[in-house]
Order: sequence, then C-alpha cells, then structure tokens
Amino acid sequence: MEQLLQQFINDLKNKKIFSISEDATKISIVLKLLNILGWNVFDNEEVYPEYAVGGKRVDYCLRQGQRNLVFIEVKKTEEDLESHQEQLLNYAFHEGIEIAILTNGVAWWFYLPLNPGSWEQRKFFSIDFLKQQDSEIINNLINFLSKENVTLEKAIDTAKKMYKSNRKDEAIYSALPKAWNSLIAETNELLIELLNDTNEKICGYRATDEQIAEFLDSNKNQLLLGSFKFQNDKKTTERKVSFQKTSEYVPAGYTGKSPTSFMINNKKIIVKYWIDMLTEVCNFLYNNRQSNFEQKVCSLKGRKRVYFSRNRDELREPMQIKNSGIYVESNLSANNIVRLSENLLVFFGYAGDLQIEAK
Repeated sequence: MEQLLQQFINDLKNKKIFSISEDATKISIVLKLLNILGWNVFDNEEVYPEYAVGGKRVDYCLRQGQRNLVFIEVKKTEEDLESHQEQLLNYAFHEGIEIAILTNGVAWWFYLPLNPGSWEQRKFFSIDFLKQQDSEIINNLINFLSKENVTLEKAIDTAKKMYKSNRKDEAIYSALPKAWNSLIAETNELLIELLNDTNEKICGYRATDEQIAEFLDSNKNQLLLGSFKFQNDKKTTERKVSFQKTSEYVPAGYTGKSPTSFMINNKKIIVKYWIDMLTEVCNFLYNNRQSNFEQKVCSLKGRKRVYFSRNRDELREPMQIKNSGIYVESNLSANNIVRLSENLLVFFGYAGDLQIEAK
C-alpha cells in the first residue's frame, strides 16, 4: 500500500491539477486514493456516492454494511475549503458520524464532528499533498482513511488521542519558528501591509513593497528564529517550552536580485525588471486564454489588496495588460511578483511552467 500511495503522490504532483473540475477531482483523485486505501469504490456498501442527508447530499459516505463511518465532501482543486466546513459538519453531526473529511483533492481536512467547540476547533488534522513530506502523508492517510483502520475503529481512536495529546502542541511549537521564518524570508503580503501601515503612521509616507522587502532581507539575521523545544513532564504533567537557537534552512527568495530571463511554454523571454516578467506572463495568458481571462484574473485577490481591475483607481500603481483594458498592480516586491506569476499560471493550467534566471 505504501508504494502505491507514493506513486499516487508522485503522479498528483506532476498533474496540472488546478485546472480540473470537481467531477474530475472526485474520479481522478478521491476515488483513486480510496481504492488504494482498500475501499471498493464500485460497491455502495463500502463507498456510497451522493449520500442523502436531510434533503441534501454528501459526496461520499464510507460504510461497513449498513453502518455509516465517514463522510467526505469534495470541492474542485482551486476552491477554498473554509466556507464549506460548516455545511459538512452539520450533516455529519446530525447523522452521528465520528469522522468527516473536506477536500479539494490537494488539501484534506479531517474533523471530529461530535466533539464540542467551533467548526475550526473540531478539525483535528490536515494533509496537504504539495506542502508536507511524502512519508508523513502516507502514514497519516493509512492511519485515518485506510479501510482496515476505519472499519476496526482504529482511525477514530487515533484521531481522539491525537486531538487530546501533546502531539498537537509539539507540532504547533515546532512549526511556529518555521512559520515566522517563512513570513520573513518570503516577504509575506500581509506582513508587508502591516509593516507599511505602521510605518505610514510614524512618518506619514508609504514605502514600496520592494523597499520593505529589502529592509526585511537586510535584517534577516536578527529576525530569523531558531526552534522551540517542547517537553512534557510525565510526573507533574507540566508543559515546558524552551527556545533553542539553531541554524535552519530558509527558502531562497528574489529580494535584491534582478531577473535576466524566464521560460514560459518553452519560450525564453529576456527581461530586466520583475514587473516586466509579470506583464509578459499576463500578456501570454491574455493571448492564449482571452475568452475567460478577465473573469479569472479579477477573481485573484489578496487579503487586503486587488491585483487586477478595469478601474485603475483601485490599484496603487496600475499597469495595463496589452490592449485588454485590464490593469495589473505593479507595486509588488520581487517575491510577490514571482508568487503572483506562478499562481496565475497554475490558475490557467500551466503549473510548473515558469522557470526563472536571476542574478
């Protein structure tokens, strides 16, 4: 099973998954994975599709005979899951389902619907095929979703123990420095906005994204953290958290660098500035996806800013995309331009097609 799961993960990472529909997600990802995990996807006594719940339907109900065990709700790969969790958990709670799963094929959110607390608090675990280690993904899929562990109730026992144990705290304390370092190293958009807002209150001027990115990059040694050490005293049940300064890998960014060229769709394009790369990517997509270009790009928004608009006044420094009448925000840091360019290509089905040379 482990080898099949590893092959499944490899195949998933090589697919242009962000352009497939919800039905394709169900067939090519969810059902394929359930089959690997031991479920007979052709038997309604094991995998019941479109299971009726109070006039509504859940995409899949995993069963043993007449006993309902797990509800799975599937969304298309590019869809945000957060807005769908309440509906799923309401279904599961009223049916007495102990494990519910919300997935877009890439992210898998696991819930204990019968536990007290908010919807978010009932989520005991999550898997992300593109961000987590393959070995961890395989181990957790088997623990929580294999037919053997679900039908023998080992999955629910493991889930409840995990929910209550210190593993959650250990994971949190271990991840916090990495999360902070990621915000610094990748010049996170929200961090830039927060710092810029505070800077403006102090001096009355707003900095450019690139100025803030350069400031963060030049102070990395002071800003980057080591790791936390989590200890549990079994005699007193006291939790101890200590800080250890360690050297840790930080993802390389593009701050302070200049692009020389990039490859897109097997074509090399020479550029001198990051914004030139973004506009070239936009022009390429407009030429090749003109029918739905505006609708798609205008739906791509940051948490506090708009990236694309027909109204240039909505942008800080608008730059027009060819003759489209659509403007793109040009006041972005190098890292944010690269991220936005990559997201655009993924959004239009060109995942992994951007190759950059910089100096």
